[in-house]
Amino acid sequence: MSSVLVIDDDKNIAEGLGEVLELEGFTVSVAMSAAEARVRFAADKPKAVVSDLQLPDGDGLSLAMEFRKQNPSLIIYISSGRSFLAEERARADLAGITEIVPKPLDIPSLCAKLKKIK
Repeated sequence: MSSVLVIDDDKNIAEGLGEVLELEGFTVSVAMSAAEARVRFAADKPKAVVSDLQLPDGDGLSLAMEFRKQNPSLIIYISSGRSFLAEERARADLAGITEIVPKPLDIPSLCAKLKKIK
């Protein structure tokens, strides 16, 4: 099964989603900051990223742009508990975000989407 990098500064969300994805057969890395995510991304080379929009040391869209440059085929889901502003939606399009997913996350739906990754 594919590898997934989960990025969220809320420890309960990050670790909880990571545990569920592992139970679904994914190889999972968890990061709780942009800096930690960069290290995990370089080391683990995931096929998919599920990232929070707002991180303590950056934002998910800027991080997604960095990762997209390194891996053009990367699947990227950005999540947020608030509505995305028009400017953020435009940045998401530029970053090549696969999909914006609202919080609370619909875990079964997200798992189903990730299982389609080859």
